[in-house]
Amino acid sequence: MKNFVLTFFFLSSFFALSQKRVILLDSITKNSIEYVNIKYLDSSYGTLTDSMGVFMLDKKKGKEILVSVLGYKEKKILTKNIVDTILLKPKNLLLDEIIINNELHEEYGFHKKKSRFIRSKVKRVGLAVYIENKNEDTGRVITSINYKIRKRSKAISVVRAHLYTINKKTKKPDIELLDYNLLIRLRKRGLNDVRLDVSDKNISFPKDGIFVALEWVDSTEFVDFGYSYSNKQGRTFITSFDSKKIIWTSFSVPPYDKNKIATASFGITVR
Repeated sequence: MKNFVLTFFFLSSFFALSQKRVILLDSITKNSIEYVNIKYLDSSYGTLTDSMGVFMLDKKKGKEILVSVLGYKEKKILTKNIVDTILLKPKNLLLDEIIINNELHEEYGFHKKKSRFIRSKVKRVGLAVYIENKNEDTGRVITSINYKIRKRSKAISVVRAHLYTINKKTKKPDIELLDYNLLIRLRKRGLNDVRLDVSDKNISFPKDGIFVALEWVDSTEFVDFGYSYSNKQGRTFITSFDSKKIIWTSFSVPPYDKNKIATASFGITVR
């Protein structure tokens, strides 16, 4: 019995020493940074900081981590060198001047269609839908990002917005266009028609079209995303942001029909 107690005490001490509470801070403001991606580079394990910018560092899971979040420069750090704080340097956001053709607002995408709803069992799921720039007009500016979401709980859920260019070869999401951490706190139970105002960011609507994406971040087990069926428009892809490498695969739901595809109820407003 004595040996069992000593062994238990030794193992408890070992696990306690291998784990450490770490906080992520903005290097300039010293404010905490919430929901930062933490990936252990020599394993498939990943995690997030919480709403206070804190995560538990587990040195047993890897010797080096990659810290990344929109709006900040990525940082690789050896776990043995981490004390209790990690500072991230903000990116300098330089926006090109855009000549706007007119002030008429027009909506693109599938957020206004009558939607069905489905939830994903994939942890930290990401969903992206392609929106075509029918006129190939590069003078249009995105003023809002729009999502149709249903929440089945009173608990506050957190999701994150993304915009991607299209990879001309694979036709999948490619380069992130948002350069800041755009989190959405869903408080209302039921249907949420979310419209995010990005009119001050001068994000041009690419000639080749754009992918509007949404990442499930925190307390999202009761969050459903809207979708509808379309005639091979609005290609939709799904991924897990928990993976070491982000791999986008085609999204589909039954019943399967080769002439129709399931399309996420996301969209944009442009001017």
